[in-house]
Amino acid sequence: MSRFDADFAVAMADVFFQHGESITYTPAGGDPVALTGCVERERSEEDPATDGRHQRRVRAVKVLSDADDADYGGVAEPSERATVTIDSVEYSVESISTVSTAAWRLGLVRIGSVERSRPGYRK
Repeated sequence: MSRFDADFAVAMADVFFQHGESITYTPAGGDPVALTGCVERERSEEDPATDGRHQRRVRAVKVLSDADDADYGGVAEPSERATVTIDSVEYSVESISTVSTAAWRLGLVRIGSVERSRPGYRK
Protein backbone atom coordinates (compact mmCIF):
# COMPACT_ATOMS: atom_id res chain seq x y z
CA MET A 1 0.00 0.00 0.00
CA SER A 2 1.37 3.41 -0.95
CA ARG A 3 1.69 6.30 1.49
CA PHE A 4 -1.18 8.06 -0.31
CA ASP A 5 -3.45 5.02 0.05
CA ALA A 6 -2.62 4.76 3.76
CA ASP A 7 -3.34 8.48 4.33
CA PHE A 8 -6.55 8.25 2.29
CA ALA A 9 -7.75 5.29 4.36
CA VAL A 10 -7.26 7.32 7.55
CA ALA A 11 -9.16 10.26 6.04
CA MET A 12 -12.05 7.99 4.99
CA ALA A 13 -12.67 7.14 8.64
CA ASP A 14 -13.21 10.86 9.37
CA VAL A 15 -15.63 11.14 6.44
CA PHE A 16 -17.64 8.14 7.66
CA PHE A 17 -17.69 9.58 11.20
CA GLN A 18 -19.11 12.91 9.97
CA HIS A 19 -21.40 11.77 7.13
CA GLY A 20 -22.05 8.07 7.63
CA GLU A 21 -25.52 6.52 7.98
CA SER A 22 -26.56 3.07 9.18
CA ILE A 23 -27.24 0.66 6.31
CA THR A 24 -27.58 -3.10 5.90
CA TYR A 25 -25.65 -4.96 3.21
CA THR A 26 -26.98 -8.43 2.35
CA PRO A 27 -24.89 -10.56 0.00
CA ALA A 28 -26.79 -12.96 -2.29
CA GLY A 29 -27.50 -16.05 -0.23
CA GLY A 30 -25.75 -14.59 2.80
CA ASP A 31 -26.53 -13.02 6.13
CA PRO A 32 -27.24 -9.28 6.50
CA VAL A 33 -24.39 -7.12 7.76
CA ALA A 34 -25.05 -3.82 9.57
CA LEU A 35 -22.49 -1.17 8.68
CA THR A 36 -22.00 2.55 8.08
CA GLY A 37 -22.08 4.03 4.59
CA CYS A 38 -21.93 7.48 3.00
CA VAL A 39 -25.30 7.58 1.24
CA GLU A 40 -26.02 9.76 -1.78
CA ARG A 41 -29.45 11.28 -2.39
CA GLU A 42 -32.02 9.21 -4.30
CA ARG A 43 -32.94 10.47 -7.77
CA SER A 44 -35.25 9.33 -10.55
CA GLU A 45 -34.15 8.48 -14.07
CA GLU A 46 -35.81 6.94 -17.10
CA ASP A 47 -35.50 3.20 -17.32
CA PRO A 48 -33.72 2.61 -20.66
CA ALA A 49 -35.44 -0.78 -21.05
CA THR A 50 -38.93 0.78 -21.28
CA ASP A 51 -38.43 3.71 -23.68
CA GLY A 52 -38.90 6.15 -20.82
CA ARG A 53 -42.34 4.86 -19.77
CA HIS A 54 -41.03 3.80 -16.39
CA GLN A 55 -38.84 5.64 -13.97
CA ARG A 56 -36.37 3.99 -11.67
CA ARG A 57 -34.99 5.38 -8.45
CA VAL A 58 -31.23 5.23 -8.15
CA ARG A 59 -28.65 6.26 -5.62
CA ALA A 60 -25.17 5.27 -4.54
CA VAL A 61 -23.47 4.49 -1.26
CA LYS A 62 -19.79 4.38 -0.35
CA VAL A 63 -18.72 1.60 2.03
CA LEU A 64 -15.34 0.71 3.46
CA SER A 65 -13.55 -2.28 1.99
CA ASP A 66 -12.22 -3.48 5.36
CA ALA A 67 -14.82 -5.97 6.58
CA ASP A 68 -13.07 -6.09 9.97
CA ASP A 69 -13.33 -2.34 10.66
CA ALA A 70 -14.52 -2.21 14.26
CA ASP A 71 -16.10 1.26 14.02
CA TYR A 72 -17.91 1.30 10.67
CA GLY A 73 -17.89 -2.22 9.22
CA GLY A 74 -17.14 -2.86 5.57
CA VAL A 75 -17.49 -5.16 2.61
CA ALA A 76 -14.36 -6.96 1.41
CA GLU A 77 -15.83 -8.24 -1.88
CA PRO A 78 -19.16 -6.65 -2.86
CA SER A 79 -21.43 -8.43 -5.34
CA GLU A 80 -23.88 -7.11 -7.93
CA ARG A 81 -26.39 -9.72 -6.71
CA ALA A 82 -26.46 -8.18 -3.23
CA THR A 83 -29.03 -5.86 -1.70
CA VAL A 84 -28.62 -2.77 0.47
CA THR A 85 -31.29 -1.51 2.87
CA ILE A 86 -31.34 2.20 3.72
CA ASP A 87 -34.06 3.54 6.05
CA SER A 88 -36.19 0.40 5.50
CA VAL A 89 -36.00 0.78 1.69
CA GLU A 90 -34.40 -2.09 -0.24
CA TYR A 91 -32.06 -1.50 -3.19
CA SER A 92 -30.34 -3.88 -5.58
CA VAL A 93 -26.63 -3.39 -6.24
CA GLU A 94 -26.31 -2.52 -9.94
CA SER A 95 -22.67 -1.46 -10.19
CA ILE A 96 -19.48 -1.52 -8.15
CA SER A 97 -16.52 0.82 -8.53
CA THR A 98 -13.40 1.44 -6.49
CA VAL A 99 -13.10 4.76 -4.66
CA SER A 100 -9.68 3.85 -3.27
CA THR A 101 -8.06 0.85 -1.67
CA ALA A 102 -10.14 1.79 1.40
CA ALA A 103 -13.66 2.05 -0.07
CA TRP A 104 -16.17 0.94 -2.71
CA ARG A 105 -18.94 2.93 -4.42
CA LEU A 106 -22.05 0.78 -4.89
CA GLY A 107 -24.55 1.95 -7.53
CA LEU A 108 -28.05 1.07 -6.32
CA VAL A 109 -31.50 0.72 -7.91
CA ARG A 110 -34.62 0.77 -5.75
CA ILE A 111 -36.49 -2.51 -5.92
CA GLY A 112 -39.97 -1.93 -7.43
CA SER A 113 -41.18 0.18 -10.34
CA VAL A 114 -42.44 3.72 -10.76
CA GLU A 115 -44.50 4.77 -13.79
CA ARG A 116 -44.37 8.26 -15.21
CA SER A 117 -47.68 10.05 -15.74
CA ARG A 118 -48.47 11.57 -19.13
CA PRO A 119 -50.88 14.49 -19.54
CA GLY A 120 -54.15 13.41 -21.16
CA TYR A 121 -53.15 9.75 -21.14
CA ARG A 122 -56.55 8.43 -19.99
CA LYS A 123 -58.83 10.80 -21.98
